[in-house]
Amino acid sequence: MAFTFIAGFRGPSHVADRVRRAICLWPLAWTGEGCSYTLLFTRRRREVRCGHRCLPPPLFPTLSKRLFPALLLELLVKISPVLLFVVLNLPTPLLAQDPPVVEPADAFLAPGLVAAELARSRRCVPTLARMDTLTTRMEPFARQVDRIEALGRAVTREDSTQAIPFDVGDSLEEAVRQWFAADQTLARQYAESGDPAIEAQRAEGRGQILGRLQEAVDSVDVRVTEMIAASGDLLTEVRECDDVMLVRTAVLEECATMDSPVCGEARAATPSGRYRFVNAPEDLWDIESVMPWNSPPPVGLTPQGGVGGVQTRSVSRMGNLVLALAVRLFIQDRSTVSPDQFTDLQAILASVGFAVEHPQYLIAPVLALELNVTEPLAGAHFYFLHFGDLTEPTEDVIWSAPTSAQGPVDAVIPATKATLDRLAAGEIVSLSAVRFPDANSKEGETVFSMELTSIGEASSVSAFLSYLTSGQLSDDLTALVPPAGG
Repeated sequence: MAFTFIAGFRGPSHVADRVRRAICLWPLAWTGEGCSYTLLFTRRRREVRCGHRCLPPPLFPTLSKRLFPALLLELLVKISPVLLFVVLNLPTPLLAQDPPVVEPADAFLAPGLVAAELARSRRCVPTLARMDTLTTRMEPFARQVDRIEALGRAVTREDSTQAIPFDVGDSLEEAVRQWFAADQTLARQYAESGDPAIEAQRAEGRGQILGRLQEAVDSVDVRVTEMIAASGDLLTEVRECDDVMLVRTAVLEECATMDSPVCGEARAATPSGRYRFVNAPEDLWDIESVMPWNSPPPVGLTPQGGVGGVQTRSVSRMGNLVLALAVRLFIQDRSTVSPDQFTDLQAILASVGFAVEHPQYLIAPVLALELNVTEPLAGAHFYFLHFGDLTEPTEDVIWSAPTSAQGPVDAVIPATKATLDRLAAGEIVSLSAVRFPDANSKEGETVFSMELTSIGEASSVSAFLSYLTSGQLSDDLTALVPPAGG
C-alpha cells in the first residue's frame, strides 16, 4: 500500500516550515539527538504527516521554561528512593491467583468519550482566557530571561558579538560589557606571557559574571513563581487544554456568554493555527499519531545536577488521548540513602531480577507510564498496561491500578526481566480501560484500548539493555562522576 508523506520541520519557535514531498517508504522512523519524529495518521485522507521537534537545553536551568506557554505542560518523572520504595511495594490489584476475566471491547469509540470531549472544549474556553491573561503578564519576564541567556552564551563563548549592542543603562548589561573589556585585556596579557595566574584570573572573572547572570535569572524565577501561585489552580486546569483539538461547536456555545482568545479562532473561516478544531467530537478519533521508540542516549548530567538521561520512549495519540511509555533507569547515589533504606532497596531491586551492580550507585531499569486523561475513560474502574489481549492476565499484565477520579496518570513501574525481554522482542504494549459490574466481580469488560507502536521497539530496548549489561554504563558513569579519591 502506498502512502503520501508530507514531511515538515517544527523547531523551537514552533513555526511549521513544511516541505512537501512524496516518499514511498513504510514504516518510517527517525530520531535525532533532542528531537522526536512523529507520524500523524489520518485514515480518511489516507495520508501520513511527518515532522520532528528539537528543543535545545537551557543555559540557565534554574528558571523552569515550563512556566511559559511553549513548554508549559511538559511532564517530568522524578524518582526518589522513597518514591521507588513505595511504588515497588504497591499492591497489584486484580492480579492475584484468581485473575479477572476481561471481555474485549465491542466498539472502537467507547461510550462517554464524545460527552467528555464536548465538556472539555467548554471548560477550556474560560481556562484559556485566564491563561492568555497570565501569559501576557509573563511575556516581559520571558523576554528578560531570553536576554540574560543571550548574555550568558556570549560570556561562555567569549564572543561579545552574540550580545551587542549592550544597554549601558542596564546595570547587568553594563557589567557584562565591562567584563568583556577586562577579559580582552587579560587575554592579550596571557598570550604574551603565558602566566597561569592570568588565566586563573580570567576564569575567576568569568565565574563571577556568570554567577551574577544566574542571580538575575533566580530573581525573575521568584517573581514568576509568585505570579503563578497567585493564579491558583490555573496551571493544573490548563493541562487538559494544552496541545489538544477542541470541538468547534462546543467552543462557540461557550463563547456566546464570554470572551476568550479561542473564540475568534473558532469563528474564523481560516483559523491562524494557534488552536486546533474539529467540527464534531467523533472526528477526533479519526486522527492518530505515533512517536516511534527512540535510540537511548548515554548517561549524562541532568539540569538539576543529578545523573540520568538513559531512556527509550514511545508515544501514541488517539484524538486527545496521549499514551507514553518509557524504559528508563533508576539511578541513586548510595551515599544519599540511609542504611535501612539501602537494605530495603537492595532487596527490592534484587527481586526485580534485573539490577546492575555499581560501587557508587543503585541502578535498575523502571518503566514510566503517562496517560493524559481528564477523567476515567468511558467509566472504567481499572487501567491495565499489558501485552497481548488480556486473555492471559497473569502472564501479560505489566501494571494495573484503579482509575483516578480526574487528572492524568503518571506511574513508575518496576521493570522485571521478563517484561524487558518481551519489550526487547518487540511485543506490542497496550493500555486498556476495564469496567467491572461491582467491586467483588472478577469479570470485566474492556471499554477502551490503545496500543503503542512497535516501530523501533525491539532495537531500542535491546540497545538499552546492552548498554546496561555490557559495562558501558559503568564506564560512562565513572568518566562522568569519578569515584571519590579516584
